[in-house]
Amino acid sequence: MTSAQDVRESLELEIWDAIAGVKSALRGDAALSGNCTDSRPGFATTGYIDLSGVTFKVASIPFFIEIYGSETITP
Repeated sequence: MTSAQDVRESLELEIWDAIAGVKSALRGDAALSGNCTDSRPGFATTGYIDLSGVTFKVASIPFFIEIYGSETITP
């Protein structure tokens, strides 16, 4: 992908702003309305994907959910 430096920098800033917004929204309700004990987004990665000759910038954010049960574990 070839583009001007200012266009690339602008795109990178947009992507990282979007990642920060998504991660903030995910942490905003860490218990997912009472459906889990806790949740947290992981470290984001970015890359490119080519669909039908058009290149897109993509971001991947892993999402971890913790559900603690009330089961007793007996040794």
